[in-house]
Amino acid sequence: MTEPIQEQPVPVQAPQYQGTAPEEEWQNELCGCFDDMTICLLGCCCPCIVYGQTRYRLHNPNEAHLEPAVTGSCAAWFALEYCTGCAWILNCLNRGDVRRQYNIRGTTGLDCCISFFCGGCAICQEYKEVRDRENARLAAEGSAGYAAQQPMTYTAPPTAPAPAFENEKATYNPQANTSV
Repeated sequence: MTEPIQEQPVPVQAPQYQGTAPEEEWQNELCGCFDDMTICLLGCCCPCIVYGQTRYRLHNPNEAHLEPAVTGSCAAWFALEYCTGCAWILNCLNRGDVRRQYNIRGTTGLDCCISFFCGGCAICQEYKEVRDRENARLAAEGSAGYAAQQPMTYTAPPTAPAPAFENEKATYNPQANTSV
């Protein structure tokens, strides 16, 4: 009589190396918000719009041309800021998302400090970072971003030539041309 097997060997796979790319630096400086005055003014006067546009670009990189002025993220930022004054928390989370997306050096603690003490500059920096990196990615892929669709055209099908005699009908008779 054979005894039941108590244990079976479990196959073990060797761990595979998954190298990570070295962390990068921010391409746009934190205090470089004055480089683009449109974003600077919008970030100072309506930071919720810049925040919402950054979130939209980050999650819809191929649809940057559809970037709406007001998004759900914009409304959430506005409500949180003007009801509690704590929109810096959303800024902190967004900053972490941008860092992870583009493998940028930093820590969550630093993200929170920058978002709390330099919120306006941070929002502008994040927007410009996402915009510049996505535009560079699209250019590298050979796409110039949004291109308007070409209008549809209609080409009429070719017309069949008219028969030589209107009343004559062509028929096939296999025995008509038999010569023996």
